Amino acid sequence: MEKKSLPNSYKYFGIFLVLTSLILLFDIIGVFSPIYKYSSYLFKPAYSIITNSTIFLEDSVELIPKIALLKSENENLKQQIIELNSTNSELQKKADEASYEFDQNKFVEKNEEYKLLPAEVIALEKTPLEIFLIINVGSKDSIQKGQTVIFQNFLVGRIDEIYEKTARVAVIGSTNNSVPVITQTTKINAVLISNLEDGVHISNILPGETPKKGENVISSSLGDQYQYGFLVGKVGKILSTESESVQRYEIERVIEYKDLKNISVIVE
Repeated sequence: MEKKSLPNSYKYFGIFLVLTSLILLFDIIGVFSPIYKYSSYLFKPAYSIITNSTIFLEDSVELIPKIALLKSENENLKQQIIELNSTNSELQKKADEASYEFDQNKFVEKNEEYKLLPAEVIALEKTPLEIFLIINVGSKDSIQKGQTVIFQNFLVGRIDEIYEKTARVAVIGSTNNSVPVITQTTKINAVLISNLEDGVHISNILPGETPKKGENVISSSLGDQYQYGFLVGKVGKILSTESESVQRYEIERVIEYKDLKNISVIVE
């Protein structure tokens, strides 16, 4: 009698069961432990790299909107700083103008005969021997050539040229703008002039007349060029020698023309 053979599917299933049983048995007795350890050691760096890269990518994705937000906030802060600086400059300008007007009002109260026209210095022109200020008033404001320009109780100069909306001021001590002066304490008459050798100084002081170092020098009104009593500077060191017929003294200026912002023109 011929024997019947098992179907192939049964054979394969039987082989699968045998192999599965062997694998489970080997695993239980620890045959695969060295393989596990080796494969873990082999793939651990790659696993670590992949894990860290994933974390880095996640963090980077989260940082992108944060960076954009910080950039936007930084730009806003820069704009706010610019606006604050501009506001501060305007406030400082108004404070300076208010302070100057207050000082000028006090000066006018003491010198009621003067009528003042306020003006702003908009430019400075300078040569080795001359300094000119450009101010923002002109013929439209009815100013006239030769009028005195002051800063509080300091003498600045006089109107030298007039245009429609601006005017040029020749400051005291320029070569074309000598000023008759007098020392306030010792009452010595002199002339304030300027040259390349000595700079701004007072001259024409007779021998035997000795002004005090540091005393004020004011306009004397001689020659009707300037009103009396405006401060032009302080007496500095002597410049002349004993052999000279007249004495010369350095003048220490009490204001810097480059720093002037608000001045006044005496119109009457």
